[in-house]
Parts: sequence; structure tokens; C-alpha cells
Amino acid sequence: MALKSQTSIIASYVKELSGAVTTLDWTVTPLIVAALQKAARIYVCGNGGSAANAGHLVLHLQEMRLRAQNMFADMAYVTAVSNDRSFETAQRNYLRFAASPEDVLMVISGSGDSANIILALTEARRLGMRTIGLLGMGGGGALSLCNLACVVASDDYGVVEDAHSAIVHVLKKLLAATGGGSQLQRLKADVADAGANTHRRKRPHAAGTRAAAAGGGGPEDTGVLGAEGRHEQAEAAASGGES
Repeated sequence: MALKSQTSIIASYVKELSGAVTTLDWTVTPLIVAALQKAARIYVCGNGGSAANAGHLVLHLQEMRLRAQNMFADMAYVTAVSNDRSFETAQRNYLRFAASPEDVLMVISGSGDSANIILALTEARRLGMRTIGLLGMGGGGALSLCNLACVVASDDYGVVEDAHSAIVHVLKKLLAATGGGSQLQRLKADVADAGANTHRRKRPHAAGTRAAAAGGGGPEDTGVLGAEGRHEQAEAAASGGES
């Protein structure tokens, strides 16, 4: 490909990305921050590149002492539900068994039409949760299910995902400027961290005890944790004990 053609591709992409970011309704972002700060817990999900943005957002929310959970972080759960039932219902079922009306669901989606995203939003609304969307391509079916939404005006997945990443960074800056999580959220996060740290300190001894009882190889025999141990680890991670 000629250098002139490559330069044209770059210029075209940069122009579309710049236009998409410039035309965003940035006035929604302080409203999103306020909703996140009021939430008891924040559940975040997305697919593909949006899943990467979701993980990025959760990292920053936890850094700001908000209780945020990446719904794709527990791959054992996601793959089990996807295999036994369907991928489309994985996030819906996650909320059904874990969420409460005081929580917030935040979805990140380029098209806004992914089946698992629509089902998760529908379940969140049924539970009385507030719903937030970072969307693109007109918002798709997800738009009408969101209490708050920031829609990127582009049909290019790359542009939409890059703009969503910019929104993630703006949300972090706004949270930092307004004190991060509420006092109650920070207290809950501190308690969760303390519990998880205590659990990690005790785990080698507990593992060794179970191994000895089962005739195993002691603390280094990782198989002795079994389903119970893995469940405890998942609970610790979900409580914000892992970063």
C-alpha cells in the first residue's frame, strides 16, 4: 500500500475520532459520577473491546474506593453458565443472584444490541437498579433501558471504543475531584479488604489442614481447596479484595 494511502487512512480515522469525542454530550458524565457514588455496588459488563473497557473502568472505580465488580472477571462462572445454559443469560443470572435495588449496572457496548447486554439491563430494571450505558451507533436497544447514557455518534467500532476509553478517563478525573466513593462506600470497601486480607493469611493453614485430613500433600497441594475453597476465593475477589 502506498504511503499516501496509509496517510489518508490515518487522517480519516483521526478526523472521525476527533469528531465523535467533540460531539459527545459530556454533560452526562457528572450525572453518571453522582449515580456511581450513590450506589451500594456497581456491576460493569461489555463484550470484546468493550469488555476490556469495562475492566479498565472497574480498575479506576476500585482505585477511587467504590465497590465495583467486573462481571467477566470470574471466568469459571461465565464459562460454566455459557456452557450449561447460554452466554446470553450469564450476566442476567449474575445480577439475579447477587444484585439489589441499591446497586447500579453499567454496560459498555458499541452497538447496544448484544443479547447478553439487553438481558442484563432488563433484569437490572426488574430489580429496581439504576442503569447506565456507554453506547455507540445510536444506542441500539440498550438506550431505552438506561437511566443515563453517553452515546458516541459513530458506526465504527474502533472509534466508539476509543471514545469510551476517553469517557472512562474523564469519569476517573471527576471522581477524584469529588472525593471518590462516598464515606459509606469507602467504609464498606475497607471492611471488604480487611476481610479478604484475613482470609488470604489464613488460607495456607486451612489448606494444609484439609490436605492432611484427606491424605494430601499439605499447603502446596492446591487441589485440596476444592469447590468450597474456590467459592471463597471468588467471594473475596467480588468483595474488592483483589486488585
